Amino acid sequence: MSKYNQGYLGAQIGKLGNGVGRMWKGRPVMSVYQPNVANPRTSAQQIVRARFGRLAKLSSAFYAVLLQGLGIKARQYRITEGNAFISENWPNVTAVSPDDVTVNYPSLQIARGNLPMFECGAVNFGSTTHLHLEASLTGGADQWGASENDDIYMVAYCPELNQSALGSGSKRSAEKVSVNVPASWDGMEVYVYAFGMSDPNSRTRQCSNTLYCGSGEVC
Repeated sequence: MSKYNQGYLGAQIGKLGNGVGRMWKGRPVMSVYQPNVANPRTSAQQIVRARFGRLAKLSSAFYAVLLQGLGIKARQYRITEGNAFISENWPNVTAVSPDDVTVNYPSLQIARGNLPMFECGAVNFGSTTHLHLEASLTGGADQWGASENDDIYMVAYCPELNQSALGSGSKRSAEKVSVNVPASWDGMEVYVYAFGMSDPNSRTRQCSNTLYCGSGEVC
């Protein structure tokens, strides 16, 4: 049974014909009711589910990172950071079968925004300091909208363990950016990314896009 709030022109809650009304994040929305789905386990559907499942695992691994890197986008579109990550990266996870899923790690987006970019040099994967990854940083503070006090973060991801590590951050004016990784990652391949957050004293907090820094074996 369907109910209307605030008169017959108000929000509809419940089923009416082939429509279902509900409230989502404080807004009334309508969905089409489909009681019967023919062959819900077709090959194409299973592939989509496999891609979605891999993205969900990735979003869980990057959770602490996404709160910053995709937090602004998530609030703008009234979705979770995990859903923002899945939306950003749907093209970056492909599959030829449910058991053969491929992730394009260099293209993963863990941050999205209008903050001017910066440059990182080649990543040192621990040859001088064990379990400590770092790269030289060219800040680009002279770009419009950038500040030397912007925070630049390095992020490492270990596919084998499905874990990420977020660095403590460096100022755009610094000469390097780094991240420490857990001892359990020793000898494993990691992918490294970076992103920026605007000067904490700025009137509006902004984020940069994701910068892929490279991959290598932690030592």
